[in-house]
Amino acid sequence: MFRKGHRLFSAASIGVILVALLHATAHFSAPSDDLVMSALVTAMQAYRFDLGLGTPSMMDIYQSMSLTMAIVLIWVGITSLLIARYSGLRDKLMRRVCTLNVFGVGALVGLFSTYQLPAPAIGLGIVWILFVIARVRLRRSRIVRVRPDRAPTP
Repeated sequence: MFRKGHRLFSAASIGVILVALLHATAHFSAPSDDLVMSALVTAMQAYRFDLGLGTPSMMDIYQSMSLTMAIVLIWVGITSLLIARYSGLRDKLMRRVCTLNVFGVGALVGLFSTYQLPAPAIGLGIVWILFVIARVRLRRSRIVRVRPDRAPTP
């Protein structure tokens, strides 16, 4: 996982998990004592949607989406670490997952920047830079192709 060629990819993967943990910590932190915020929370708890399976409040939807963000980021980070652990130095899968992470994390950075949310934009921006550098370095490694007539026998 931390052998040469995998270090930046693994560091970026751990960065994704750290951002997820920071997000979860903020999710479970005490709400502000601000009167406007209290009124907003009360309104979100009171406004309900009939979705056919029940009537969740806007706060229920907000809470579930917030926790989904943390869960999915942890999932991506752990999956990437597993790929780094079990991939060879010149493995196509690792390069492809790294490319996918570059685009996915980049999309999240763009989303949070668009909605002017600096904490996740900065945290994931750092992770994005690590994935970009890891991808450039992974591109330099060449694929070792085994000719069929020289393939090892099991």
